[in-house]
Amino acid sequence: MSNWQPIETMPKLGEFLIIVWEGTWREPEQRFRIFHAHGFKSGPSFGKSYRTVEGESYRVAGWMPLPEPPTF
Repeated sequence: MSNWQPIETMPKLGEFLIIVWEGTWREPEQRFRIFHAHGFKSGPSFGKSYRTVEGESYRVAGWMPLPEPPTF
């Protein structure tokens, strides 16, 4: 399994996992979550932080390549 990588090296294309702090603007680090992310040639390219329509804040803390599928 790979180690988490810094966001500065996050790919703009392909599929990978991101670790994200979720919360509000006043309390941005309420929940630590992992998401399956998709990067596309035409966008979006993932940034360090963004805001949702609901007013929540998210801060991407790192990324990891997708793990290999299990073999049986």
